[in-house]
Amino acid sequence: MMRRRFAIGDSSGPNVNNLQRTFWHLALEGFQDLLEKWQRYSVEEEDDEPEGDDYTEDDFVVDAAAVLILAGTSVTQLIGQNVDPNGDRVPPPRQAYEQLLGHPPSDDFVDFIRVYDALRHFGPPKYDAVHAITPGRLCQHLRAAQSVWRDVLGHRGEPIGDHLRNDFVFPE
Repeated sequence: MMRRRFAIGDSSGPNVNNLQRTFWHLALEGFQDLLEKWQRYSVEEEDDEPEGDDYTEDDFVVDAAAVLILAGTSVTQLIGQNVDPNGDRVPPPRQAYEQLLGHPPSDDFVDFIRVYDALRHFGPPKYDAVHAITPGRLCQHLRAAQSVWRDVLGHRGEPIGDHLRNDFVFPE
């Protein structure tokens, strides 16, 4: 019997685990929502006040953190489901990536996992990593996550769907 590594179709019940893809789609939706807020509440240099409610830097960081947690959960589940466990534990993401794909992960992936771990274990020692999330860094992290998805699917000979062909950029 072949071990199911991941599902690429609809999740129709408990025998089909498609959590990682669902988390990825939620991350994409969260990113789109964040972009809409960014555009709606952005202030031009000559504007004195934005119209409507404020969207602050703190609001952005919270929204970006939620998107990164969803993307990170998606990627770590995808990698974890495709490597052999070490006893009753899944190897850490960097080790699992290398075990699965046969080469070390990119520096962008390592940085993304560092921020993801800071968000998962949030507390005063992790505040700096979270406050360092900027629009550019968010996009860089999401590109790294998408790249892992593409690497794993390519390694497995699976097609790369439209949900993995995103340009993560913020409007100027």
